[in-house]
Amino acid sequence: MLTAYIMKGKAQIRVPTAGAWMASVTVKKEVTKNNDLKNLVKKCQSIYYGAIVSFPAKP
Repeated sequence: MLTAYIMKGKAQIRVPTAGAWMASVTVKKEVTKNNDLKNLVKKCQSIYYGAIVSFPAKP
């Protein structure tokens, strides 16, 4: 498994071999009364967004 942090909307990884790869991305956003999730205050503490993307890597 390879991991990378997303910083300013971008992440960078180096895949060790050529072939088909799949990346799973999860982003956690805290619910507060001062952000766009304020309608969820007292219902939950955070929201997770997820996506999966596949891509080919060439040597």
